[in-house]
Amino acid sequence: MSPHRRVLHLLFLGIVLALSAAGQEKTLSTEGRTLTNALAELQKNPADPAVQAQYLKAFPHDYKTFLALFEPDRELYDGHEFILVLPSLAKNHETEVGHLLVQLSKNAQWNADAPNHLEQATIVYGDEHTQTFAALLQQLSATERSTLITFLAHAQNYAVYPEYQTLIDHLRDIGRGDLAREFEVARERRLQRPRG
Repeated sequence: MSPHRRVLHLLFLGIVLALSAAGQEKTLSTEGRTLTNALAELQKNPADPAVQAQYLKAFPHDYKTFLALFEPDRELYDGHEFILVLPSLAKNHETEVGHLLVQLSKNAQWNADAPNHLEQATIVYGDEHTQTFAALLQQLSATERSTLITFLAHAQNYAVYPEYQTLIDHLRDIGRGDLAREFEVARERRLQRPRG
């Protein structure tokens, strides 16, 4: 075989292999497939309370399962489209969304990607539904509440994280200065630690 023909043969083989790999779908677990299908349905019918409820049912309800789906090298890595939609569902499912976010965040540790999106979704929910959020925080043990608040206090630069201060202000506005102070103390501790 001539060198020119060999190059063409290898190029053709490379194209066939690339197309073959691109054509293979990522195999999802039952949980991953259920959540993906629920998100697709939610995107088609975003205002339907029944579709929203089905999405909330499909979403992971514990932090271990959350990480198993969304962490690096996992089937739904990053998960921003799955996670950041949660606060919008609170219009029809305020308590359910709050309970879900609080239950996930009470065991969370900040990291980039999925935990960061969880932090953002929880803060947005807390800002928009402060009364319910405060009531849910009060149901936690002191250790769980501290873990959740520490998780939410993670920021590199509070100047670009105004939602945190907004939550503190809203907590004060509803007469929950005690919780507002816990958030302030967590921020002070975070500012004293090295960045990272």
